[in-house]
Amino acid sequence: MIKIGDMLLEELDRDLPSEIADPAAALRGRAGQVLEVMTPRRTFADGSRGYHAIAQTTIEVVAGKDPNDTTMPRERFEFPESPCVIQLHDPVLTLNGALRLDLEIKSYRAEATSQVLFPGQKVALGVGRSFDVNLPPSVGRLEIPLGIDFAAGDTVRSHQMIFLAVETPIGTLHNPDAAHMFATVNKVPPIGFSYFQEGLVPMANADNEVVAIKVFTETALRRVVTD
Repeated sequence: MIKIGDMLLEELDRDLPSEIADPAAALRGRAGQVLEVMTPRRTFADGSRGYHAIAQTTIEVVAGKDPNDTTMPRERFEFPESPCVIQLHDPVLTLNGALRLDLEIKSYRAEATSQVLFPGQKVALGVGRSFDVNLPPSVGRLEIPLGIDFAAGDTVRSHQMIFLAVETPIGTLHNPDAAHMFATVNKVPPIGFSYFQEGLVPMANADNEVVAIKVFTETALRRVVTD
């Protein structure tokens, strides 16, 4: 079934942009460009499709509520490469002719040993409801506008809205509001490209009290696991 935006073809009237007057042909053509730079997806047990991949994340955290307080301890965690599962939905042709790809990070977990905040103790971060059923879904999207030749190397901005659970010796911390991550990419999945955090991300404890600020995040997909 071909969809334009969230509507089935038969629900649309005839007042369409000339570039997508034949939406089926437009979707085939635009999707063909993406397929040239898109790693084939695998089918998961629930029938959805996506990737098993390896990701690496670096975060920097300041204890307390004020990221500019130089008296509070600060630590940068460089988590090792760790597996993640990404669900990638079928492409959708929007009413303005863009090709949209939506994703959800189903699971991701990485551990590191703290040197400053909790010397010698483990800290783990996780994304996805298979990691923590109470986490809201972490989702992402990229849109390829008309006139952008993705297969020829033109880049587009990709966005993700991430919810984290961070296991620490003082309890599990979470971000009450989604952390906005962005990257400029030209392949699917964006192997080798880094997503960076926009702004500051308050981290709260189980009582929803902010106890730390995540001031920096960089996450990169290193490779797709094909076996």
